[in-house]
Amino acid sequence: MVSFGDSSSVVWSQMKTHYNGSGNSNYVSYLMAKVRSLTNLVSPEDYTVAEDLNALDYFQLQSSNRNYAVDTVIRYLLQGIPSIIITDVHSNEYVYDTRACIADAYYGFTDTFEEYYIYDPYETYNGLIDIDLEYATPEDVILVLPEGYEWCSEQHNVSMRYISMNWGLNGEGDNQRYSVYSTLWDWVHYSMTTEVSPWKMIYNFRAAN
Repeated sequence: MVSFGDSSSVVWSQMKTHYNGSGNSNYVSYLMAKVRSLTNLVSPEDYTVAEDLNALDYFQLQSSNRNYAVDTVIRYLLQGIPSIIITDVHSNEYVYDTRACIADAYYGFTDTFEEYYIYDPYETYNGLIDIDLEYATPEDVILVLPEGYEWCSEQHNVSMRYISMNWGLNGEGDNQRYSVYSTLWDWVHYSMTTEVSPWKMIYNFRAAN
């Protein structure tokens, strides 16, 4: 049992903020217990956004909330500010509930790949090719190139954007990268496939005035 006043600035300044850092881990336990009591995590089927807002208000944090918009989440992540994402979760066609998770990292990159193909504008070749030309190299194409034909290639640019999420489900699904190009994300964990449909977000965290 820990006993101290919630409002003590000394308490919060002495709290351990990293698992191998200095500070008092009892204060972390207290904070987690307090958040749990404010957000009713035992019954996720009864979840409402208001519970998270009440918890943030208790800790003197202001925020904004609206329907999920990935560009807004990414904009704040690039400023180092996470967002809470409220999602519907559907696992293996029989588990369905609503969860709140934290979007805490953004990954964006552009890749270029070259796709090879046999030059056959008049479709005169009707044989079979034993390799996937989309992932072939010039050497691969030469090996299967039919006599009398030439090969060509095209370059393609692919831009990918992902958000990393943390769920608080004993680590399950944590740090998976969810593509932002669809409102339906998923992760595969052993034999379980989980579909994740975000629909609400709490963002723009800031100290109360």
